[in-house]
Amino acid sequence: MTTLREATIIIPKSRPAFYKGDYANLESNWTTRALVVDRLRRAFGGVTITECEGHWAGDGEENIIEPVWIITVPAKDNVETIAFLKLCALFANDRGRQVCTYVRYPDGTVELVG
Repeated sequence: MTTLREATIIIPKSRPAFYKGDYANLESNWTTRALVVDRLRRAFGGVTITECEGHWAGDGEENIIEPVWIITVPAKDNVETIAFLKLCALFANDRGRQVCTYVRYPDGTVELVG
Protein backbone atom coordinates (compact mmCIF):
# COMPACT_ATOMS: atom_id res chain seq x y z
CA MET A 1 0.00 0.00 0.00
CA THR A 2 1.25 3.47 -0.89
CA THR A 3 1.71 5.82 2.05
CA LEU A 4 -0.02 9.14 1.55
CA ARG A 5 0.51 12.33 3.50
CA GLU A 6 -1.40 15.58 3.66
CA ALA A 7 -0.52 18.58 1.53
CA THR A 8 -2.25 21.96 1.63
CA ILE A 9 -2.69 25.13 -0.38
CA ILE A 10 -4.16 28.19 1.32
CA ILE A 11 -6.00 30.77 -0.77
CA PRO A 12 -7.87 33.91 0.34
CA LYS A 13 -11.63 33.82 0.51
CA SER A 14 -12.45 37.50 0.17
CA ARG A 15 -9.36 39.39 -0.98
CA PRO A 16 -5.81 38.49 -1.88
CA ALA A 17 -3.31 38.41 0.98
CA PHE A 18 -0.47 39.80 -1.08
CA TYR A 19 -2.47 42.01 -3.42
CA LYS A 20 -1.20 43.34 -6.72
CA GLY A 21 -3.13 45.22 -9.36
CA ASP A 22 -6.51 46.89 -9.64
CA TYR A 23 -9.41 45.57 -7.54
CA ALA A 24 -11.78 46.29 -10.42
CA ASN A 25 -9.95 43.66 -12.49
CA LEU A 26 -9.66 41.09 -9.70
CA GLU A 27 -10.71 37.57 -10.73
CA SER A 28 -13.42 36.18 -8.45
CA ASN A 29 -11.83 34.29 -5.56
CA TRP A 30 -14.72 31.81 -5.77
CA THR A 31 -13.80 31.10 -9.39
CA THR A 32 -10.14 30.75 -8.44
CA ARG A 33 -11.09 28.32 -5.67
CA ALA A 34 -13.25 26.24 -8.03
CA LEU A 35 -10.48 26.00 -10.63
CA VAL A 36 -7.77 25.12 -8.09
CA VAL A 37 -10.03 22.56 -6.40
CA ASP A 38 -10.88 20.95 -9.74
CA ARG A 39 -7.18 20.55 -10.62
CA LEU A 40 -6.34 19.12 -7.19
CA ARG A 41 -9.36 16.79 -7.14
CA ARG A 42 -8.47 15.35 -10.53
CA ALA A 43 -4.81 14.92 -9.60
CA PHE A 44 -5.24 13.52 -6.06
CA GLY A 45 -8.71 11.97 -6.10
CA GLY A 46 -10.31 14.38 -3.64
CA VAL A 47 -9.93 17.48 -1.51
CA THR A 48 -11.08 18.76 1.86
CA ILE A 49 -11.76 22.47 2.23
CA THR A 50 -11.64 24.23 5.59
CA GLU A 51 -12.72 27.84 6.08
CA CYS A 52 -10.71 29.79 8.65
CA GLU A 53 -8.80 33.03 9.26
CA GLY A 54 -5.26 33.89 8.33
CA HIS A 55 -3.33 36.37 10.50
CA TRP A 56 -0.05 37.86 9.34
CA ALA A 57 2.10 40.92 9.89
CA GLY A 58 1.82 43.56 7.20
CA ASP A 59 4.03 46.57 6.62
CA GLY A 60 4.66 48.29 9.92
CA GLU A 61 3.76 45.11 11.82
CA GLU A 62 0.00 45.73 11.71
CA ASN A 63 -2.04 42.55 12.09
CA ILE A 64 -3.69 41.62 8.79
CA ILE A 65 -6.66 39.27 9.21
CA GLU A 66 -8.42 37.67 6.27
CA PRO A 67 -10.77 34.75 5.68
CA VAL A 68 -9.06 31.90 3.83
CA TRP A 69 -9.70 28.42 2.48
CA ILE A 70 -7.29 25.65 3.41
CA ILE A 71 -7.43 23.06 0.64
CA THR A 72 -6.03 19.71 1.80
CA VAL A 73 -5.23 16.72 -0.40
CA PRO A 74 -3.90 13.19 0.20
CA ALA A 75 -0.61 13.06 -1.67
CA LYS A 76 2.51 11.01 -2.27
CA ASP A 77 5.71 12.60 -1.00
CA ASN A 78 7.60 12.88 -4.29
CA VAL A 79 8.96 15.43 -6.76
CA GLU A 80 5.92 15.11 -9.03
CA THR A 81 3.59 16.11 -6.19
CA ILE A 82 5.79 19.06 -5.23
CA ALA A 83 5.94 20.27 -8.84
CA PHE A 84 2.17 19.97 -9.28
CA LEU A 85 1.40 21.80 -6.03
CA LYS A 86 3.76 24.61 -7.08
CA LEU A 87 1.98 24.87 -10.44
CA CYS A 88 -1.40 25.06 -8.67
CA ALA A 89 -0.07 27.79 -6.36
CA LEU A 90 1.29 29.79 -9.30
CA PHE A 91 -2.07 29.39 -11.04
CA ALA A 92 -3.83 30.69 -7.90
CA ASN A 93 -1.41 33.64 -7.81
CA ASP A 94 -2.19 34.50 -11.42
CA ARG A 95 -5.97 34.14 -11.12
CA GLY A 96 -6.19 35.85 -7.73
CA ARG A 97 -3.56 38.50 -8.51
CA GLN A 98 -1.43 37.50 -5.54
CA VAL A 99 2.31 37.74 -5.16
CA CYS A 100 2.51 34.37 -3.37
CA THR A 101 0.48 31.43 -2.09
CA TYR A 102 1.13 29.35 1.05
CA VAL A 103 1.81 25.66 0.32
CA ARG A 104 2.60 22.85 2.76
CA TYR A 105 4.15 19.85 1.02
CA PRO A 106 3.64 16.20 2.05
CA ASP A 107 6.98 16.20 3.94
CA GLY A 108 5.78 19.11 6.11
CA THR A 109 7.92 21.74 4.40
CA VAL A 110 6.19 25.08 3.91
CA GLU A 111 6.82 27.52 1.06
CA LEU A 112 5.34 30.85 0.00
CA VAL A 113 5.23 30.11 -3.73
CA GLY A 114 5.46 33.16 -5.90
